[in-house]
Amino acid sequence: MIRESWLSDYFDPVHEIVGDLAPLLVLRCFALVSSVMVERQAYHEVGGVDPGIARSHDYDLWLKVLARHPAA
Repeated sequence: MIRESWLSDYFDPVHEIVGDLAPLLVLRCFALVSSVMVERQAYHEVGGVDPGIARSHDYDLWLKVLARHPAA
């Protein structure tokens, strides 16, 4: 099966989402480290990546950033 996007596994149909992404991200981590841009100030404000987390450190970071900042 050919998919329109890898996001089709998460959202059907695939569409642009702007604003509060936290409710969607809580259900599933769809943000890829290689495709996310975070302002330096926001990254440092939440403490960056927690070195004490062995797995899903990106997921932890996204949730911390989204708790304080809007995203799209």
